[in-house]
Amino acid sequence: INLHHINSTKWRVYDFTEFEWQDITTWSSNNLIVMKVKTSGEVMDAAFYNESLVLQFHMFDHSDRSKELPHLLYDADSTQFDFTLQDIDTGNYSSARWGLETVLLGSDKKTTGMHIETKKSIDDEYTPGVFEMSNWLTRPGNEANGGYLQWKPVCYLKPGRARSVATKVDYTNLASTSDVNVDTFLQSSIMYSYFPDIMSVSRSATNFTFGLESDGGFTKTNFTSWTAQLGFGAPPEDKVSSLVVGVISAGLGLPVILIMFGGLFVIIKKKTSKEGYTDLDTDRSNIQ
Repeated sequence: INLHHINSTKWRVYDFTEFEWQDITTWSSNNLIVMKVKTSGEVMDAAFYNESLVLQFHMFDHSDRSKELPHLLYDADSTQFDFTLQDIDTGNYSSARWGLETVLLGSDKKTTGMHIETKKSIDDEYTPGVFEMSNWLTRPGNEANGGYLQWKPVCYLKPGRARSVATKVDYTNLASTSDVNVDTFLQSSIMYSYFPDIMSVSRSATNFTFGLESDGGFTKTNFTSWTAQLGFGAPPEDKVSSLVVGVISAGLGLPVILIMFGGLFVIIKKKTSKEGYTDLDTDRSNIQ
């Protein structure tokens, strides 16, 4: 978000530290934490109020796949979260889109090495129309002992998630937190409780943006929801499902079988025709 000055009219920047949040115990349980914004107070004309921003964190003690699109695969070492924006007054921004500045921290005593990898697949069974998975890794060379943020490049413009209301999620290249001026924020954030030497651990930042210019922006439906997950260890990987393997096998195997049987039929036909052929000279000699 550093393409324009912080006070540029190209955007409005909202700081979560300025928000007032509802009591999380009202909505949460043993495996779910729900954070709902109450008001943004005096921040930019109080655009956020009455649950217009909701964060839901889902914890697990087993491995399975989420029932909601994009159906991310999770395990006991991962936590999925839903980031939802709804019913927000965007003022004079008629085709507004939202972005989320995100910082990921690792326990290594260095500031380099983090990497975002994007894996492509031929299978979109679980997330129709999406053939990519992105992993932001804290230890790219040692995934088993590192952490990750995982997501698919898709968000949804209506509460009823479906391919028809899906749009793209994009991100910027990783940047140093000092380059994007968030080091001061980190020192006053909750992460400081876990990392007292927060300026010494590995950390990097990116910006996620939701939607495309062609889809009408946030103001078209006044709703955007995105799901991702944090975890420790190697990120879960989507495998090509047995259904897709069966379809591919049938698609490739059936033509081969037809060619084999077709060739065999031609050989038999030619052999049969040759055995039934009578030489005219032979017939003439028999007449004599």
